[in-house]
Amino acid sequence: MRDGGSPVCEVPMRIPTLTFALYLSFAGLAHATPPQTVEVRETLLGLNNTHMFVLRTLDDNMGLYTMRQTDVVLIARNRATNHDDQIWPVLRVKDLGPEVVETAELSRLETLPLPNRINPFDILLWRKARPLLGDRIRTADDLGIDQIWDASGLSVTVDNGGTTHGLQNDDIANLFKTSLNRTRKVLPPFFTEGGDMLADVEFSPETDCTSDGYTSLFEAGGENQKETWIARISCENDITMPKIEMFLVIPPTD
Repeated sequence: MRDGGSPVCEVPMRIPTLTFALYLSFAGLAHATPPQTVEVRETLLGLNNTHMFVLRTLDDNMGLYTMRQTDVVLIARNRATNHDDQIWPVLRVKDLGPEVVETAELSRLETLPLPNRINPFDILLWRKARPLLGDRIRTADDLGIDQIWDASGLSVTVDNGGTTHGLQNDDIANLFKTSLNRTRKVLPPFFTEGGDMLADVEFSPETDCTSDGYTSLFEAGGENQKETWIARISCENDITMPKIEMFLVIPPTD
């Protein structure tokens, strides 16, 4: 009541304060950092009689929008067992992002310490491996092969209904886990946000994996000619596993 007049509704001075609080809340969400993810890609680099040589790249966003760390190793993967018999460090660098103004003294790219780094092509020469450089990878449709992925595993039929090759789901899961753990022993994570997401990844090959590329390689000649099929298998899910790919020999099952 003002001076005997009609009642006036007194509005508390909360609206500006509440509006400002909401603004801060949404501004914080807009600038929130993303979760850390480490994607793993592979390039088929070379092949000899016993091993395929694969460049593995680990792309880590470090839980940030603009910075990135890239680790690269060379793997000698046994063609008979698909096990990583040897792993060599190649590269470990950090991209500090586009905000960095490069000068003579300041580079956007930071090289991280990496003892015993190697040149992957020196290894190919030493191990007498012929270079492949990833240019032979084609889809199943391009190659005219039939692939089925079910509760038991991956089955691939080549040569228009001829030979069948395959891998069991349990074997694929174990090969992925063992390979990633071995890579982490050579290149431990430089930064983790609450734990290494590549340590003992949990996934189901039947639901989380696809085979998105194949190559066939021929050995010897004439009547002794032998064909080897290699598949690029990619696995990921939204909860426990970022995108990880791995080249595996698909042995004949016939």
